[in-house]
Amino acid sequence: MMDTPRKVDLVLHIGLRKTATTTLQRNVFPRLLGPCHLGKGGVHGRRFATRASRILKKNAKPEKVDALLSDIEEVVNARRAEGVATPTVVISSETLSGRPGGGSVLRAVENEAFVATVPAEFPLFTGVVTMRAAWKQRFNGDLKLVLTIRDQAPMLASEYAQLSAYLLHPSQHDFEDRVRRHLASGDQYLNYYAWAHAMEQAVGRANCLLLRVSSIGTPEGDARLSRFLGAVDATAFEADSRNITNANVSQKSDPNTWAVRSFRLSKPAKKLGPAWFQKSRMQRKLLKLVRMCDGVVGVGVRRIVAPGRPAQIRLTPELYQEIRRTTDPWNASLDSEYGDIVA
Repeated sequence: MMDTPRKVDLVLHIGLRKTATTTLQRNVFPRLLGPCHLGKGGVHGRRFATRASRILKKNAKPEKVDALLSDIEEVVNARRAEGVATPTVVISSETLSGRPGGGSVLRAVENEAFVATVPAEFPLFTGVVTMRAAWKQRFNGDLKLVLTIRDQAPMLASEYAQLSAYLLHPSQHDFEDRVRRHLASGDQYLNYYAWAHAMEQAVGRANCLLLRVSSIGTPEGDARLSRFLGAVDATAFEADSRNITNANVSQKSDPNTWAVRSFRLSKPAKKLGPAWFQKSRMQRKLLKLVRMCDGVVGVGVRRIVAPGRPAQIRLTPELYQEIRRTTDPWNASLDSEYGDIVA
């Protein structure tokens, strides 16, 4: 434990789905911050990110916050013992961006009890305020927020491509229907202006950065991210912009089409049985067995149940314009009011 810690900032990366989160975790944060990247792709794996997500989203008890910070302090102390300055610690997690109730925006509309959400009302931001106060007291630094953003139309198409792995009957019609139902719901999850406002209210404007996926891998974008993180050398990594901008996107050579993925049984299997079973050792063994034959069985199930499924879905010009009619006002407000914190 440090008696009087030098200033160390905590950066929480809120990874919206399909916004290059995994690529940042594997290719960018580790090269900029080394062991002080506490997320998937870092030397410590997901354990810090998982714990932080649970604490922030469930307004955990102070002792759990203190235990997490004590473990982070050990990482910081280890780096200092090696003679390495540690101005920043990053925790990156896609689960931080999760909606109340969970699920992707295109899966959530399946539920008849679906309720539109606003980022400012997410439990995340209540937890951020609590953790920020605890962090300042222990590390004499501040808590910052990074949100990665992307054009909402291809983002929705990419999300459906990922979701298709867990649907028996993926189709172009189902894709368009889910998108239109989401747009009609009034949900604000893809309203980046609303996210920026919630972030500003939680930690202050100077501690916020909205990072466009298109800027990652460019000299300007990398330098801006590096300065925000407090990394010493902005050239410490070489980002392949093609891999980053298309990270986790099932996209073919046509920029308006996305491949439909092979059906997988493992995710539906997670929800089998009562709550006590879903957390049991027996359930974990069952999932391990399911994953072993996931691909082969999944392909067979699809061939029987949905032989006419398409090989890809397409973002048509008509659907693209429908999405833009909803998102353009949000994006215009973001650029006009928060342009200084958008990279």
